[in-house]
Amino acid sequence: MKTLIKVSGDAMLSEQAEELIQSYAVGEGSQVVVVVGGGTEISRQLSEAGYEIKFDERYDPPRRIAPSFEEKCIIRGVLDDQVIDWRSRVGDLPNVEVISPFETFGRVLCNINGDDLVRAICTEFDVTFVLTKQERKAKKKKTFAGL
Repeated sequence: MKTLIKVSGDAMLSEQAEELIQSYAVGEGSQVVVVVGGGTEISRQLSEAGYEIKFDERYDPPRRIAPSFEEKCIIRGVLDDQVIDWRSRVGDLPNVEVISPFETFGRVLCNINGDDLVRAICTEFDVTFVLTKQERKAKKKKTFAGL
């Protein structure tokens, strides 16, 4: 079974998230891809570095804009830390891959919204989970409506 699990940065410390990942990583042929998030921590670090948090309102929900190289480096650092944390927690499971929604296309650094990445690739998986805080559940249901 191919399983996609998006874990928001706010759900990072959840033992339930770790247990879910472990439960789908067992069995021959199982594949689990964990996409990390980190929006709250990204906003905190950008603010602490003196950057204004900007969003592109053309999207629903709006998407963070990080125009400068320095802002992109902060975002990538947060997401890389999340990947390292999750790999340390589930890294001994051979069927689990932990990825960041931050990519380089050519020489362009691209901060991809984790929910957008999940929407783009979820059709390739047998089951998809999006883990976040309880108070964001309605927003996530709207984001993933129709899937």
